[in-house]
Amino acid sequence: MAENSIQIPSVKTQFDEIIRNADQFRAPNPEELEAHKKSRPFIILTCPAEKVNPQNREEKILDEDTNPLILKSEYNWAFRYFSGKNDDPVRAEATMSNLLQYDENAEPSPTPESQSSLTAIEILCLCTNFGWEEVHIEDGSERCKFTIWATCKLLNIPCFGFEPTDYDQTTRIKNASDHIESVLIVYGLSPTAEATATPTLSGSRSDTPSEDNEG
Repeated sequence: MAENSIQIPSVKTQFDEIIRNADQFRAPNPEELEAHKKSRPFIILTCPAEKVNPQNREEKILDEDTNPLILKSEYNWAFRYFSGKNDDPVRAEATMSNLLQYDENAEPSPTPESQSSLTAIEILCLCTNFGWEEVHIEDGSERCKFTIWATCKLLNIPCFGFEPTDYDQTTRIKNASDHIESVLIVYGLSPTAEATATPTLSGSRSDTPSEDNEG
């Protein structure tokens, strides 16, 4: 009977492709941008060139072949560091890679959300190694921005571009301090004595040291 059965060809529509093509030139709306920030954590930092004073003066300006300096973080995030002769302010960026690969046989790794805090601390350590004396938060996901601000507080580095809430300045930063300190120690950094003694917090400028957010 198979010989007499009617064969109906499957019909595949191109609806999804049509929608994609129609949307590709449309600017994203605010809701889509916010969703993108939450799903793709990132941070963008700058520092005026005159506030960059590395111990090794040769590291102040990267040559054309190495600018931007592109690195990979411990958790497979992408780092870019711009410090060429025409880069003022100097800029550092970090974003989660498109693909996060997990090995079933490997030890459990932090969740991507936790990775954003760890990576924010990591990029700040990179900036301090390059001699940054102040930090300007230009953009980023909320968690990354909080982490940068809190870590700057802890290290007593002036930080601009983040307006902490009362909750940020008390409970949240207190909960994050031990976590930030443990990461800083790995990079050979430690909070200042006055920072640990008095975590006084105010405004978007981090003139006083503090700690990072755990979540």
